[in-house]
Amino acid sequence: MQESSYHIEKQIHPIKVRSAWVKAIARPTPHMARITLQGDDLQDFHSPGFDDHVKLLFSEQAGQEFTVPLVGERGLVFEEGQVKPVMRDYTPLSYDNQSREMVIDFVLHGTGVASTWAEHAKVGDRLVMAGPRGSMLIPTVFDWQVLVGDETALPAISRRLRELKAGTQVTVVVQLNHADAALPLASDAAIDVRWVVEADADAATQKMLQTLQALTVPAQGEGFAWGAVEYAQVTPVREVLMQRFSLDNARVKVSSYWRREA
Repeated sequence: MQESSYHIEKQIHPIKVRSAWVKAIARPTPHMARITLQGDDLQDFHSPGFDDHVKLLFSEQAGQEFTVPLVGERGLVFEEGQVKPVMRDYTPLSYDNQSREMVIDFVLHGTGVASTWAEHAKVGDRLVMAGPRGSMLIPTVFDWQVLVGDETALPAISRRLRELKAGTQVTVVVQLNHADAALPLASDAAIDVRWVVEADADAATQKMLQTLQALTVPAQGEGFAWGAVEYAQVTPVREVLMQRFSLDNARVKVSSYWRREA
């Protein structure tokens, strides 16, 4: 396998706990809530990596108040006896320091504190967040790229596509539980989008792997593959990407964005 001539830069950011309030709510698909947040704390928000994530803090039970944590040397600090929030990681779809706004897409799957909060959110509701703690800056100068994920990965994929320049060849493979969960994806790059529609978990994994195996391997140029999938899919997706496209570890990044309950 050819080694990459490009390097991923890691950045660490100081952690800050921020509050923002729901400004607007949209439903780009029947299965997603797109929530625009606004607050003065967002005027210095910084997220240079397309797959950065912030920790969103939620009450474990509706109507229950939690204690907003402090920031210590090793991260968030909770004192003994405090009511701790439930934390979930989300990639901001976009943010604007000037308008002090952030947009986050929530997949509505009927369970979980984040999905439930988003489904019932109202304008004026407060959301507390922290981070991002760090960024992985992946060069945009690769000749070709492969982006793989499910609905939870769409914000990161959308951000990456916005970064890429004309002349880059990009193949996007996204697994959906429902056909009407597909979102328009735009880029100056030349993109080929494959939607894999399958609700059954095992069948979805097999269809995704088969789709990746059938992709055309670019005849020349240097490439990079990125993925964000369910925990059990990480290893098989990474292996297929490495083998199919003859990529070394430095040119493949596949992360677990969520974990299915046993």
